[in-house]
Amino acid sequence: MTDAHIAGAIGRARFEDALRVRELARAILPGAGEPRLSETWVARDAEGRVIGWLEERRVASELYVLGVGVDPAWRRCGVATALVRECLARASLVHLEVRASNAAARRLYAGLGFDEVGLRARYYSDGDDAVLLTRAAA
Repeated sequence: MTDAHIAGAIGRARFEDALRVRELARAILPGAGEPRLSETWVARDAEGRVIGWLEERRVASELYVLGVGVDPAWRRCGVATALVRECLARASLVHLEVRASNAAARRLYAGLGFDEVGLRARYYSDGDDAVLLTRAAA
C-alpha cells in the first residue's frame, strides 16, 4: 500500500483512539510520554484501525513534531510519509528531532526535504544524539 492509499485516512485523533495511540507509542518509543490526543493526528487502515500517529505542538505558524510512529506491520507502506505530509501542509515551518542512529527515519525526512540544522549530543537516555531537522513550507 502506498501513501496515496493512506492519505485519505489521515485525521485528528478521537477520544476512542486513546488506548491504541498509547499502545503504539509505548511499543515504538519506549520511555516517551503519552501523546496528547488534542495534538495528535492518526492514520487508519481500511477498517478504521489506527496504524500510525504523529504528535505535534503548534507555536504560531510553526509546528514541532514530538513523535511519529507506525505499527510494525504497516512500516514501509507510506504511513509515516502521509502523516508528515499532512503536518507539512498545515505549517509554514516544521521542526523535529530524530535519533542520529535512526537511518530509516533520517532517510524519510531527507526525502521530504528536511534539512539537518543541529545536533543535541547524548540527548537520549542511552547516549544517542538527536539530529535537529527543519523544513520550510514549499
